[in-house]
Amino acid sequence: MSQDKIQVSKVVGPVNIKSQLDRVTQIVKNAAAMPDDKRNQLAGLIDELQEALKTAAEKRPEDSERIARTAELVATEVAKEKPDKGFLNITVEGLKQAAKAVEDIAPTVLSVAGKVASFVAGLGV
Repeated sequence: MSQDKIQVSKVVGPVNIKSQLDRVTQIVKNAAAMPDDKRNQLAGLIDELQEALKTAAEKRPEDSERIARTAELVATEVAKEKPDKGFLNITVEGLKQAAKAVEDIAPTVLSVAGKVASFVAGLGV
């Protein structure tokens, strides 16, 4: 056992958002209730979202973190054996609204949020 002490504090912005979206990708990849092709497609959209958020994460970390948290809610619900359609509708709408907050500096985020919404709608949950 190491005697090293590592302390990390005040981690905000891009590092935190990347970590959060990495967690979302893992949730999706481990979603046994979804067919492989759908898991891969959603994981790809989350990767797109992460890439699109890079600029926004530096300039507006709070808005970007809100987008990442909402994406996590969407992914967690979609990954369930029996997702709640009403809750999914609310969280997908929340993702789109959160993305609008950074549209002026990262317009791609809103586009990707729309793709996620279309994907979820296509699942027929």
